[in-house]
This record gives sequence, C-alpha cells and structure tokens, in this order.
Amino acid sequence: MLVSKLAAGSRPQLQDQAVAQVGELSLEIGNSDAIVASGAIPALVQLLSSGRHHSTCNAVTTLGNLDGSPTNAHAIVLAGAIPSMVQLLQSSSPELQGRTVGALVALSRAAADFQGDSSRLIAGAISPLTQLLGKGSPPSVQEKSCAALFNLAHSDFLTWYIVSVGAV
Repeated sequence: MLVSKLAAGSRPQLQDQAVAQVGELSLEIGNSDAIVASGAIPALVQLLSSGRHHSTCNAVTTLGNLDGSPTNAHAIVLAGAIPSMVQLLQSSSPELQGRTVGALVALSRAAADFQGDSSRLIAGAISPLTQLLGKGSPPSVQEKSCAALFNLAHSDFLTWYIVSVGAV
C-alpha cells in the first residue's frame, strides 16, 4: 500500500507522507527485506530527483537504511541510485549532502562484493566524494566522504579508480 503511494503519478503530498513512513519502517533492520521485496527501491530512486527537499532527504536516507545485505545494496545500485546520488552531492544543502554521503557510506560497505555493473556504477561516486574532501564541505560531510572512500578501497578495481582520480 505505501509503495504504491511512492510511485510517480501519486500526489506529491501522498508521496511525501509515504516516503516518511517507509523511512520510519526502514529503521528496523528486520523490515528491510520486506520493504525491498515490496518493490520500494525503484520508487525511492525516482524520488531522489523529485525536487522536493524533504522527500529527497527521506528517500536517500531510506535507501541507505535498506542496504543491510549485499543483495539489497546491489538492487539499489542497479536501480540507478548512484547517478542520482552523485547529483545530490552537488546540492547546496549541507543536510542533503550529508544524508547522501551517509547513504553512500552504507552502500560502500557492500562494494567489495560488487562485480560487473554494480562495481562500475558505484565507481561513479568516487570522484564527487573526492571533491567533497577538499572543497570546504562541512566536517561531517568530509568525514563521511572519507569513510565511503575507505570502504570502497576494499575492492581492487575500486582502489585503482580511487588512486586514478587523485584521492590518495
């Protein structure tokens, strides 16, 4: 029921309420698999580009909460979340940047297990994360960016990419 309210075409107010409720449910680790099984990931990824600050913040945080297993993390990456998250990293909102980097930290924990498309897709976040380290971002965003890069460095392919973009 909530997932259908997340979908494009729903009234924005219903989407805002639904993403907040799904976000609350995602805080319980035991709910993650059920939320993912209900088909919420594609709708949450679409909300990343909704242009509504509150919904976008809730969607990116919820996606970070759902990555409890490598399977869920792969599903999030393959649903197209990374390009949208990279766009959010360029936001002028420190809150949105922080939440996005937090979600990338969560996704990066599973990155060592990523292969093929998932590995290449998450690599797209490396350069923007590196830029956040040195462009006067809030300290909390810099710390989370560093944590995400550290987690990503556990993959040989991603380590090479981190070095090649000058993060080292």
